[in-house]
Amino acid sequence: MRYKIQSQAVFGWGDLKENVDGSDKYVDCHYETKELAELECENLNEHCGGGYRVVPITTRSDFDFY
Repeated sequence: MRYKIQSQAVFGWGDLKENVDGSDKYVDCHYETKELAELECENLNEHCGGGYRVVPITTRSDFDFY
């Protein structure tokens, strides 16, 4: 199973995305293991003040930030 990180906002949770080709398109950041996702999530929570969680990639987001 693969995992992704979601960010909390006023209206729920949204998927953390990245731009991989320099275009206007953003895609979900997927992690091959829960451990890798949790390490990145801990880093984000530490440096950005919290509000991030790890979920399976099948977890739907409440809205799209991008």
